[in-house]
Amino acid sequence: PFVFTVGGNFCDCCGKTTEEANLPVLFKCKACRLVWYCSASCQAECWSNGHREHCKKFGRFEKGDVVILQGLRKRPDLNGYLVRV
Repeated sequence: PFVFTVGGNFCDCCGKTTEEANLPVLFKCKACRLVWYCSASCQAECWSNGHREHCKKFGRFEKGDVVILQGLRKRPDLNGYLVRV
């Protein structure tokens, strides 16, 4: 399965930090806003290595997707849970 990290502390392709890449911040995928890159070449490599199949416009889900609940104000006890849509 395709695995990526969320957070923007390091490139999801090569693992470089902002300091190692000599950048103030990393670039994130414009569609899903979940995957971070240090360069256009890393973005292209990650896209061809599997991100293309898993990338969805932010907020779009399909039946069977697994998501982490965040920002629930009325049920904060559920924040952080993984759920299948």
